[in-house]
Parts: sequence; C-alpha cells; structure tokens
Amino acid sequence: MAANIADILALLDRLRDSTDPRVREAIPTAEKQIREYAQDQDIQQNNLRTSLSQSLAQIDALIADQSQKQATIASQAQEIADLKAKLAQINTVSTATPLNLATAFKTVIDTIQAQARQTPGVATTIKSMDIEVKGLVQVKDDQTTTLVLPAAGAPIDPHALSTLRVSFGAIPVAAPAAAAPPPPHGAPAPPPAQPPSKKPPG
Repeated sequence: MAANIADILALLDRLRDSTDPRVREAIPTAEKQIREYAQDQDIQQNNLRTSLSQSLAQIDALIADQSQKQATIASQAQEIADLKAKLAQINTVSTATPLNLATAFKTVIDTIQAQARQTPGVATTIKSMDIEVKGLVQVKDDQTTTLVLPAAGAPIDPHALSTLRVSFGAIPVAAPAAAAPPPPHGAPAPPPAQPPSKKPPG
C-alpha cells in the first residue's frame, strides 16, 4: 500500500510539467487527497496493531489465569483426597472380645517370662501387670460380648466408653517329675510293685 501511494505521488510530480493547465490544477488536490488517505491508512494500521497487542496480552492473561486455576484445582483435589484418607482412618474401628484382649496381653507376659527363664544368671521378669482398655460394649445376638475400639484420632465421647480392667499375676507352676533313668544294659528289671494284701476279717 505505501509503495503504491509513493508511486502515485511520483507520477503526480512528473505531471506537474504537463502543458495541460487542467492537469496542473488538479495535481495539488489529488496529492492532498492521496496523502490524507495514506495518513488514514497509517492510523488504522496503528490502531489495528494496538488492538492486536491488547488482544494478545488478554490471551496471555487468560492462559496464565487458567494455569493458576488448574493448579488450584489440582491442589484442592489432593487436599480432598488427603481428607478422605484421614476420614477413612478415623471411621475405621476394630472389635475384640474381652477374652481375646486378655489372651493377647497374657501372651506378652508369657513371652517375657519364658525369655527370663532362658537367661543365665539373674534375670528380670514381670510379676504383675494391670491393663485398662476403654471401648464401647456391644452384645451380639449370640450373647457374645465385644468391645468396639475406635481408631486413634477419632472423636470420642469419654462418657460413652466402658472400662475393662484386667490384672495379670505370675503363679508358680510345678515342674513335671523327671522320668526314672533306664536300668543298665543286662541288669534285671525291677519287679513290679505288688498290690497291698488284705487282712482276713477276724
């Protein structure tokens, strides 16, 4: 466009030397109109460039905002997943019968005492243990009593819990009698024990 206008203006300059007075009179008006048209075109192009730059800036801002929103959504999704996992842990409960609980702690004491008996020299063991377990008492249809034990971190109403107290104490256990050693090879076996004789009535 600018090259065409420049060519037209150059042509008008050459027509200034024309012998036709009408041509010479029309040249200034035509030159003015062409220059005004060229100036208007430049203004429109500048406006278009400015509008295009603003549109590109808006697009960049929208892309950045979209990226930030996606990052926020991803962070919130991860937070929701973490909260669901914590909620699942809180809602997880376990049940056990009083016998199972007592047996579990008894096994611990038996293991410690067995290790003490196998230790040479002076050994240390547990002579007694008192355990308190809190939970919700639940009686099933078969009259079996169980304790519902909430998970750690779960909201608990202490007034709704029952306490199971178990006391453990060590008791002596008589060692089994040692078997008599077998007789030496070739020696006669001892006679069998005779039953006691009964006296005839007098």
